[in-house]
Amino acid sequence: MSPGEWSLVRASGDIDIATAAELDDALLAAATDEQPVRHLVLDLGAVTFLDCAGLRPLVAARRRLTDRFWLVNPPPQVRRLLSLTGLTDAFAYLDDVPAVTLLPQHRTAGDPGTEAGTA
Repeated sequence: MSPGEWSLVRASGDIDIATAAELDDALLAAATDEQPVRHLVLDLGAVTFLDCAGLRPLVAARRRLTDRFWLVNPPPQVRRLLSLTGLTDAFAYLDDVPAVTLLPQHRTAGDPGTEAGTA
């Protein structure tokens, strides 16, 4: 796949009622009508906490992108919440961030709370 077919969002820290909108904005910015992508990858490896409010942006992205939205590196606390809410099977997972998203010309939406940058 070419780099234009992937977009990467890296989330970090707590994703809760206070920060869920930032994640939602980052996911929307990563795959818009003006910036369509074939696959959107959300790297959750640096997430320290996720509550039910933090699930809303994930569910919204999954609904919007259907089979083009992937979760990667969900920590145990995120996996537990997905399991408790019955959402584990609602998402597609990758074992690692696709190497193609790490190419210099690839656009990364950035972490919630940080500026967009290049991976």
